[in-house]
Amino acid sequence: MPPLLYDLVKKMNERPFSDPEAERVRRSLSREAAIAELDSAGRLTLPVNLMKITGLEPRSKIVVVGMFDRFQIWNQKDYQGVRAEDDQAYPEAIKLF
Repeated sequence: MPPLLYDLVKKMNERPFSDPEAERVRRSLSREAAIAELDSAGRLTLPVNLMKITGLEPRSKIVVVGMFDRFQIWNQKDYQGVRAEDDQAYPEAIKLF
């Protein structure tokens, strides 16, 4: 990992997951990254309890957002709104790092 990116990731990891600006930067910088173990049919199965907690429905469209050392799973509709907010706030949020 390049030194500047390493420093940025280190600073992000020092911020709590509850910090909305840090989450915005994590999502924006890492939204295209994804590594996952799939079953023999190519599926990633979420535990039912996590689906209930997050409001995801079976067979619904979802978005998986890679965040360097973890990922977030959103229902597609909610993520569209959050991504628009992230894109708008990102220029100011990145200045925190």
